[in-house]
Amino acid sequence: MMFNFSLGSLIARGTFASSMLALGVVVNVALLAWFKYANWISLNLDKLGLWLGEPTSIILPLAISFFTFEQISYLYDCKHGKVKPASPLEYAFFVTFFPKLIAGPIVRFKELRSQIHTVHVSLATLAPGLTLFFIGLAKKLLVADYAANFVGPVFETAATGRAISTWDAWLASLAYTFQLYFDFSGYTDMAIGLGLIFGISLPINFYSPYKSTSIIEFWRRWHMTLSRFLRDYIYVPLGGSRRGNRRRYFNLILVMTIGGIWHGAGLTFLIWGALHGVYLAINHGFRMVKVPWVVIPFPLKLLSMVSGWALTFVAVVVGWVFFRAENASTAFHMLNSMYKIVEVTPIIHDQRSVVFVLVAMLALCLFAPNTNQIIGRSQIDPKLTRSSLFPENYTSSVLEWRPTKVWGVITGILVAIVLATLSNPSPFLYFNF
Repeated sequence: MMFNFSLGSLIARGTFASSMLALGVVVNVALLAWFKYANWISLNLDKLGLWLGEPTSIILPLAISFFTFEQISYLYDCKHGKVKPASPLEYAFFVTFFPKLIAGPIVRFKELRSQIHTVHVSLATLAPGLTLFFIGLAKKLLVADYAANFVGPVFETAATGRAISTWDAWLASLAYTFQLYFDFSGYTDMAIGLGLIFGISLPINFYSPYKSTSIIEFWRRWHMTLSRFLRDYIYVPLGGSRRGNRRRYFNLILVMTIGGIWHGAGLTFLIWGALHGVYLAINHGFRMVKVPWVVIPFPLKLLSMVSGWALTFVAVVVGWVFFRAENASTAFHMLNSMYKIVEVTPIIHDQRSVVFVLVAMLALCLFAPNTNQIIGRSQIDPKLTRSSLFPENYTSSVLEWRPTKVWGVITGILVAIVLATLSNPSPFLYFNF
């Protein structure tokens, strides 16, 4: 932390700014790579007989992926004059503010600096903060952890190489799709809620991503602070879309592959990131094709949107198979089972009930307001929601939070339910990253 603070001050003064920025990026990335990938690299080299001695066993520092990206963003912003150098207290607060430390959102220094000196705890932020915190905890305990019951047994069986039925493969993959969303967005809600309790507003990180009708839209709604980091600090400096379409597609695939590797060591994360890079390249390529002077009738436009949503959702589910699998062979085994009719003894029992549960979770994702809309923090580009296939405008809805007795009772009931299910909680999935 002190290294980056000192380097930021030097960069802001113009003292070999470009060289100091390069040094900072190299040191931060090298430390991240050492702690995150040394074990995996040494283990695989040992399997090939190319590693002398025992494989390394390095303990991964908590939250290293998140605070590394935050500090790189600070150095970059200092270099480009977007922020003035921080005081020691400001910088320490920026890096160590605990609600966002473990699993995001990934915050920029300028987003916190303006609040540090004017922070004020009041009922206006305390009440919605507590509500948001318990909504997030409920998403984790009541939805994500329940969905996890259908995920582990199937993926663990797939890891052994045994046959998986088509139904089991699809149900487990869909269950993980919802488990990951409600787990990670639940943690983010808790982090933002804790921030509000302390009078600090953290950036939105999720905005109903499974409503997306394209992969481009998905990445504008999913893990939004990671998306903007990859865009502003890697994609744009690489040239973005300014150097022709071929370079644009290459940059998209490269940046998303980096995003995949950032999540963890292993071929599965690399494939997941590269796959989304290819998705984005194809999506942007199709957007280049325009038919002039043609007015598309509403039925065809609706069919196009429904098809776009279905294709996007299935593509995301396929990606999550790699994200969840222990290794690439397990992922390909799961995908093979999903797209070939395989009839074996089911691992998931009472599959009709599980289908009903998953449909209910999907309906929750598509038709219920997200937590930002409930709390009235839906500051997002209106272009993103203007042509949405699903409901987006919940203003003045009975579901919008207000400091009323009704919402007090709702929050109290939610707290009671959450506390009753706290006996054996599982760790948040993104704590591994």
